[in-house]
Amino acid sequence: MAISTMGPQSGLGGGPPEPEPPKAPIPDVNVPPTALRFSPQLTTDEAGKAVVTIATANPGTPRGYLDGQIYMLQYQLNGQAPEQQQQLDLILLLLYDAYAIPDQPTWVEHIQPIFQQYGNLYPIMSQRLINLGDYQAVRDHRALLELAFSLDEHDPNAMPVTRDLSRPKQATILTWLRQTRPDGSYALVYGDVGAMPAARHVAAVSHGPLFHQTRL
Repeated sequence: MAISTMGPQSGLGGGPPEPEPPKAPIPDVNVPPTALRFSPQLTTDEAGKAVVTIATANPGTPRGYLDGQIYMLQYQLNGQAPEQQQQLDLILLLLYDAYAIPDQPTWVEHIQPIFQQYGNLYPIMSQRLINLGDYQAVRDHRALLELAFSLDEHDPNAMPVTRDLSRPKQATILTWLRQTRPDGSYALVYGDVGAMPAARHVAAVSHGPLFHQTRL
């Protein structure tokens, strides 16, 4: 069985014929290809099953305003004719950007860049519940946010609803929400305004390769 990463794909989702397509550019997927490493040939067992082990590296924020990258891997039997290939015979992989968990996260340097990103992507949050880009609004709803971010990702009340948040960033958010002062009150450290990064995203830090296994 052969397996390979599809080439760069442009314009997937979010564009015409939607009546009001988003103004933000739709990022390409499957780039950079160097973020994935795996054997291009697999051997199936007697039941026709195979296991592919995928080593991953930091993709480096290729989608800009979205964390990580989406990769589409196609697989087929050796010698299989293209017209016999089912177009949905794909492995879809969401690879997050590497992220170093800070010891003492602050709103300005760490939390606001993450929350503002989701506030921009899902504006209904700000309109109907919490303005994630506003420090005071987040402070007022600290307990609710801690509950939502601490739930298992399979829980229907987990946040964000798309499960599109890496575990290091989730841990950073919870650390900040749970920090307390000596008197037991929640600190919710604001941080140094002058330290806010110019870019929208906190710089990614590589932690070395990660490994994933997928059964076919």
